[in-house]
Amino acid sequence: MKKQFALIAIALSTLAAGTAAQADEETYVPPTHSTLSRAVVQADLAAWRAAGLADEGRGEQTPDFYSTAYRNKLAAYQGQAQQAQASTLSRAQVQADLAAWRAAGLADAWRGNQTPDVYSAEYRGKLDAYRQTLAQQQANRSVAAK
Repeated sequence: MKKQFALIAIALSTLAAGTAAQADEETYVPPTHSTLSRAVVQADLAAWRAAGLADEGRGEQTPDFYSTAYRNKLAAYQGQAQQAQASTLSRAQVQADLAAWRAAGLADAWRGNQTPDVYSAEYRGKLDAYRQTLAQQQANRSVAAK
C-alpha cells in the first residue's frame, strides 16, 4: 500500500511539473529581433576576436573576469566596437532616449547585480512603454523635419 501511495505521489508531482512547464511555454515570448545590420554585427565580431576575447571562453573554465588581462582585452574590444558602430544620433536624441528609458522604469529594473526577468509581464510592460515613447519621439521628429 505504501508503494502504491508513493508511486501515485510521484506520478502526480510529475504531472504537476509538466503542467507548469507547459504553462511557461505558453507564456514564453521570444526576444525581439535585432535592428543591427549584418555589417555591424560582423564588425563587432571582428573586434571581439581581434581583442582576444574569442579565446577566453574556450575550455572547461569560464574566463577570470576580474583579471587585469581580461579587463585589458575587454577595454580593447569596447574601443574597437565603439569605432565600428559610430552613432548617427544627436546628443539631444540620446538624452531623450535615456529619459524615456528612465521614465518607463527600465533603469530601475537593471539596477543592482541581478539581471531582471526580461520575460516577465512587468518587464515587458516597461519595455513596451519605452518603445511607445520612442515611437512618439520619432514621429515628432518626422513632423518637425517636414
